[in-house]
Amino acid sequence: MATKEFTEAYERLSPIQREAVEWNEGPILVLAGPGSGKTNVLTCRIARILDNSQDKNFRILGLTFTNKAADEMRGRVDKFVPGQSGRVFLGTFHSFCADVLRQHGIHLHINPNFHIYSQNVDLQAVLNDAVEEAKKISNIVTDLDKKTLPVINRMKSLLILPENCRENFKNTELGERMSIVYPAYEKELNKRNALDFNSLILKTYQLFTKYPTFAKRYRAVYPYICIDEFQDTNYAQYNLIRALTGKQHRNLFIVADD
Repeated sequence: MATKEFTEAYERLSPIQREAVEWNEGPILVLAGPGSGKTNVLTCRIARILDNSQDKNFRILGLTFTNKAADEMRGRVDKFVPGQSGRVFLGTFHSFCADVLRQHGIHLHINPNFHIYSQNVDLQAVLNDAVEEAKKISNIVTDLDKKTLPVINRMKSLLILPENCRENFKNTELGERMSIVYPAYEKELNKRNALDFNSLILKTYQLFTKYPTFAKRYRAVYPYICIDEFQDTNYAQYNLIRALTGKQHRNLFIVADD
């Protein structure tokens, strides 16, 4: 049952904010400036749906961009509707993707107990070793390619797989080198049983598009999807959501800064 904290938060909402909180079926975009209470609207809506469906077993997916924001949202929902935390996933895009890949990544030959490399020093070490291996099989790869980590990150953020990278370069020489270095980098990550941050999004997108059954399953588990700070989504995150929701899922609730 909703708590006094939820009642007080709801009463502080403006009429238009309450309309958004009460929105049930169908897609909606809540567009407003910074500091206007968009995140509070999102958490109140999640709490309302949970409170009105305590006899149901579906879950709600809430995505944001920082662990701090996710923790704050999770804390609010826990205060608003105690005992319902098991029915909601509130986290970052990366934490959601990591969870998906630990459960289903085996279909992409990803070990469920993979490590996540987020520090540049670790990723640079991976690239350095990858370039050394690549130099053994190609004389066009040099030590200069140890500076291509931003290029690899950019390709992943554009959902470009290693086998498709050559055709995406206007500079044919760079494209030829990256067609060797990028796969070598991925092979080195795999050897270490690791994924980098951008791989989490890319691999989950790949899973949902290569095996649509998994996206369909997540749509059934999460009939309501809510996204905070939607204006911060990049190309990969945006297309991940499109792959997840497909053409059938209509209950997408997003808040964004104008």
